[in-house]
Amino acid sequence: MQQAEALLIFGIVLMSLFVLAVLVFCSIYTFRNKRTNQYSCFIAGSTSLSSERDAIRAVISEVNNQRKRISLSAYTFEDFPTSVVTGGAQDKFYNKFLRASTDIAVFIIDGEIGAETINEFEVAYNAYKESGKPTIYTYCKDDGEEHEQAEELKKRLKDINHYWRPYNSLSELKLEFNKALVSYLDL
Repeated sequence: MQQAEALLIFGIVLMSLFVLAVLVFCSIYTFRNKRTNQYSCFIAGSTSLSSERDAIRAVISEVNNQRKRISLSAYTFEDFPTSVVTGGAQDKFYNKFLRASTDIAVFIIDGEIGAETINEFEVAYNAYKESGKPTIYTYCKDDGEEHEQAEELKKRLKDINHYWRPYNSLSELKLEFNKALVSYLDL
């Protein structure tokens, strides 16, 4: 009789441990599948490059739709207030966002480059040196012509050992950025 009771108690303890293990596994699985990694992406480039910025936004949207537990948000200068502020909107909004909230910064270069874009690059690069982010991607339109400002920026990129990628069309820009973004997210 004692042996039967011992076996019964052993069976109950074993079953309880099994149920507990299942509950712990289910809790961990549910927690991991509900957690979302959030990333902010700043897209910089001349005001004339709206199609290129839209192409980058489209890639971000596609990746958002393909990946569970990842949320990517895209921002350009169009997404920030245009009000007059002391010190200027550039420093108050864009640069502050680049320094504090950006995980990925994308710079699109096509011919002439505005002072704002160069400033944004320097802010992003200095933030990267200080904190390790944002990760910076630079894409330069390869139109066969040499543009003085673009060449100066390319020289600056070479000086800091930053590689830029050429593109000839919107579809090529999207393909290049998609590869970079997927690689970034898979790290």
